[in-house]
Amino acid sequence: MGLFDKKFCAICGEQIPFISLGSLKLEDGHLCKKCHAKLSPYYSGKRATTEQIREHLAYRAENEAAVAAFEPTREFGDSKTVYLDEKTNRFAVSSSKKWRETNPDLVDCGQITDCEFEITEKKEAVTTKDEEGNEVPVEPAQVEYFNDFNLTISLDHPFISSFKIKLNAATVKDTQLADALPEGYRLYNDIYQHYEEMGNEARTLLMKCRALALGLEPEEEKPEEPETPAAPAMITCPFCGALTTPVDGKCEYCGSQLL
Repeated sequence: MGLFDKKFCAICGEQIPFISLGSLKLEDGHLCKKCHAKLSPYYSGKRATTEQIREHLAYRAENEAAVAAFEPTREFGDSKTVYLDEKTNRFAVSSSKKWRETNPDLVDCGQITDCEFEITEKKEAVTTKDEEGNEVPVEPAQVEYFNDFNLTISLDHPFISSFKIKLNAATVKDTQLADALPEGYRLYNDIYQHYEEMGNEARTLLMKCRALALGLEPEEEKPEEPETPAAPAMITCPFCGALTTPVDGKCEYCGSQLL
């Protein structure tokens, strides 16, 4: 077949424009943009054959009918959300508030092979620009913390290997005075605790539903007590010189903003 020969969709038969963003090259043909959009967002279709695509589209049609009757009992996540039905031991994942309209893949919890919850953290010095436009550390020195809360669900599924879900819509941030941080300090506040509890509960329930779907006895997991780091030590206020423990980020004596 020549470079400029006409191409037709292997599924619906429609001609594919020469320049068509969203179309897909198959092992033995081509898939048009419209048919490509019907694939699961977790299934790339790359290197698939026409027959494999037909099987996947048949699965997606059956899935759409099942989604119409799906009634989740629990939801986890603010950006991408896990919808779990504890009655039928099935779940779906979607980033849309109108999730039913997107035909999310409905998965039997018995197909879960593993579920991991991980909190990632990075920290960096807070900087500002000097008169010459160069980035320099702020005075007094401060450290900003960034945390994300990630759930990974691994599957034994014909079309999907795993779901990777960031539970928090926005990265959880906090700023502390560098001199006030005890060794081993990590960010821990109400928002952090909210997502930590959400992630642990989501993992526990998904693994419980997996056991029930497979006819196994669910493991009783004792929730871990969150480890609350020590509060920042007292510091010397650079504005009034008093030894203070900041309250709401401010010196308790002169009210100057420290954090």
